[in-house]
Amino acid sequence: MIMDGESAPDVSEKLGVKTGTLYKWKREHLAELDGSSAPGVGASPTQMAAEIDQLRKRLAKAERINDILKKR
Repeated sequence: MIMDGESAPDVSEKLGVKTGTLYKWKREHLAELDGSSAPGVGASPTQMAAEIDQLRKRLAKAERINDILKKR
């Protein structure tokens, strides 16, 4: 859900649990991992998820710009 971009409702349906339960598990898991990132990485899972989200947005913007330039 965090890394693969799959929606919470889709994951909860696959697992057969309520969406609220899934979010609770995610929050607990991230709380466990926060501050204990892999050596050399320097970012917690929460920070990595935020960076991935930002990079996806930047990629989408670059792809839109690329499409506009191709049409010229």
